[in-house]
Amino acid sequence: MEERGVYATVRKVRGVAQQVFDYAILKGFCESNPARGIVKALTPHKEQHYKTLTDTRDIAKLMKVINGYGGDIKTVILLKLSPLTLTRPTELRSAKWNEFNFNLNEWRIPAEKMKSRREHIVPLSKQAKSLLEELKL
Repeated sequence: MEERGVYATVRKVRGVAQQVFDYAILKGFCESNPARGIVKALTPHKEQHYKTLTDTRDIAKLMKVINGYGGDIKTVILLKLSPLTLTRPTELRSAKWNEFNFNLNEWRIPAEKMKSRREHIVPLSKQAKSLLEELKL
């Protein structure tokens, strides 16, 4: 897995193996946890972040491409909503209509959907509300 570069998966698998051996120790099936020491043998992985658009000209180009996209209307609306809400794609895709309050101009994302496990309130601009209303039709 390391050779293929799937470092996050390597760490997850090691974590699961560690839990299995911890349980086995608790139940008396074994005396040590070989998964605990393997972390030192794993190749250190430096997290790589994606580039961020910071130049307003680049952002304008992206918005023109989105506005010119001729795909499914739902996809177009979600692409347009993304920069207006600054939420993760998964949060947008899994949004439910009962999370939106158009009177208060907000979208309340429930805690169980959030990475931090805390409710998140997203203010809705006029443009975002307009797109959501178009999507609802």
